[in-house]
Amino acid sequence: MTHSAHPTAGGSTKYFFEVTQQVRKLGHHVALICTDQASSKNIEVDDLLFVKQIPLPIFAYLAQTMLFGLLAFLKVRGKSFDIYCFESGYMGAWAALFKLAKRKPVISFSMRYGWNMLKLSLRDRHPARRLGLAYILWEISFFINEVLDVRLSDKVIVLSNEGKNVWKDAGLTPAKIKVIPYGVDLEKYRPAEKDQELLEELRVGESDNVILYVGHLDPVRNADKIVEAFPTVLERLRDSEAHANVKLIVVGSGILETHLKQLVERSGCEEHVRFIPHVYDETKLSRIYNLGDFIVLPQVPGTVSMAAVACGLPVVTLQNKTGLLGAVDERILSTFVLLESADPQEIASICYQLLENPGTLSDISKRGLELIADYSWQNISKRLVAFFEEVGMPQLTLPKANQ
Repeated sequence: MTHSAHPTAGGSTKYFFEVTQQVRKLGHHVALICTDQASSKNIEVDDLLFVKQIPLPIFAYLAQTMLFGLLAFLKVRGKSFDIYCFESGYMGAWAALFKLAKRKPVISFSMRYGWNMLKLSLRDRHPARRLGLAYILWEISFFINEVLDVRLSDKVIVLSNEGKNVWKDAGLTPAKIKVIPYGVDLEKYRPAEKDQELLEELRVGESDNVILYVGHLDPVRNADKIVEAFPTVLERLRDSEAHANVKLIVVGSGILETHLKQLVERSGCEEHVRFIPHVYDETKLSRIYNLGDFIVLPQVPGTVSMAAVACGLPVVTLQNKTGLLGAVDERILSTFVLLESADPQEIASICYQLLENPGTLSDISKRGLELIADYSWQNISKRLVAFFEEVGMPQLTLPKANQ
């Protein structure tokens, strides 16, 4: 059960989309319950059940968050499954219905981690604050639902030991929490030669050094910090042969897009910067990753990092000191170049050092590629199924005939 299931909507929905496909390929019967506005394209399941959206324009998300669990229960009241899984934040007290009526294991996937994420979402700089009271009520409702979800469920799945520690600190017993990290599609994301057509389209030379940013262009992700840092990088490279060949490619869309382009124009480095709107095509996104020398994500590390590592890119990202998110497993995190802060001067200093030391980039890339092989969605889903079997799902003795 997940509120939406579009394969490129975001980290949590991507997780559900991928494991749904892989668990089914392992021979299990899978039913997916999501909203009727979710994209069901390319989702292969045995049952695809839609929950109606509430037709209230302003408070639609709030109402849907509060009622999703009840509507999902009504969808399966006449059915019987061995495991009931849901994305935390959307079930709340309704999780008790599954636990009491179905008497089967109820498992919550916690992707946001409670109080710390609520504080982040409500802080003054968050772009969605412009929605006013409706947004604040939605966030508070989501937070309450998430706490109820993890308390009422039999087990809680988190993405990293960091996420496990957040819920341990909140009072959950360690035995209730299982770490099953985020994965990556290694068939789509892998090292490849630079795409000549894409190079021409972006006016980038094959020998150019390319710094990437991929993600939403909003203040929470500090998208402005890499753009503010870039002129300093060019200035420090002014006497270097690399100066004319350094490019910054910013991939994404969001409320900061116009502001970022104005920053570039004012700094006079337009010839070095390229903007690409949000890319939904993962094949094209992989081609873009393979143009880069490294990627800068001045935010707490998340799902973009995994795809970047799979393409051989070193990742420069923000050290997590607040326990807000833990989307990246610690083994992969060990290969990242971690920033103490999102300060543009620090970002510029790290970028300069990496550009001046290609051997370091190569070593980081090799180490990341060695580790990422363990994080294919196939491997992650096998771990998930093994866990399901531990908590009561019957173990298959024969695969499907067509598998």
